[in-house]
Amino acid sequence: MDDFLEHLSKDDNKAWYGAEETERAAKLDAIETLLITDSVLKRNDVKKREKYLDLIENSGNNNGKIFVLSTSKITVSNLTNQQI
Repeated sequence: MDDFLEHLSKDDNKAWYGAEETERAAKLDAIETLLITDSVLKRNDVKKREKYLDLIENSGNNNGKIFVLSTSKITVSNLTNQQI
């Protein structure tokens, strides 16, 4: 998580935040590490939930590391509340 926040603050194009940006990176097979919150996987909207599950599966198929983060953790809560 620290590496992600560092790259995000440097704006060095090594970290992306948000659904659209992450989907673009996935289309390019450019996801080395995927951080995703558990709340995304618990959504009531089945289509959106399936979209994120596909993203996880595709990242794993490309040897990407996948971390599902608990939204109850302080760092994740702070990240989801940031204005980026």
